[in-house]
Amino acid sequence: MITGGVFIVFGVKAKTVTNNGEIVTYGVNDMVLDNWGSVDSWTANENLISYGPSGIGFVNFGTVNNFTAKKEIITYGLGARGFN
Repeated sequence: MITGGVFIVFGVKAKTVTNNGEIVTYGVNDMVLDNWGSVDSWTANENLISYGPSGIGFVNFGTVNNFTAKKEIITYGLGARGFN
């Protein structure tokens, strides 16, 4: 099972995505921010935190032209990482 805090699905074309609150995920293979669509500009204004094994702070399997994290991307757990 894969979970996502904020998930942009395939086929979505977003001009701007802004996360104003802290986002925390806890599951195995959880993705705090996960993109499979197309985003012109994505801004995370607060911390992005993953506690799950193999968790990822920001995943991009689509297109993101500009990504800004204004606070920390924090991952815990075996195999966890900030970006994929």
